[in-house]
Amino acid sequence: MYVKVYQYSVQAEQIEQCLELVSESDLLYKQFVNYTMLIRRSREQPTKLTEVHLYKSEEEYVEAMGKMKDDAQIQALFEQFLRTLSPENPEIKEETYTNGSSFLID
Repeated sequence: MYVKVYQYSVQAEQIEQCLELVSESDLLYKQFVNYTMLIRRSREQPTKLTEVHLYKSEEEYVEAMGKMKDDAQIQALFEQFLRTLSPENPEIKEETYTNGSSFLID
């Protein structure tokens, strides 16, 4: 399993717009790759969101990203998404996890 985690802060008044954009992009991504996305909002910082993307393999992820990089719809959604980020903290933190056992702990 190959996992990408993204964390970012959104303007408080833009959270619903951001979630709509993420949902739209999820539908587009699924045209290119079979993956699962989870999105969670921080309890302590309600404007902080975390996305977890689960892919079958790194190769599948790389192949899909190569196909999507020039997709006009995805690029347009990403530009709109960037405008929802907090101006005080516009960074998108990205982490990658690989080569671990696949299990969930309750």
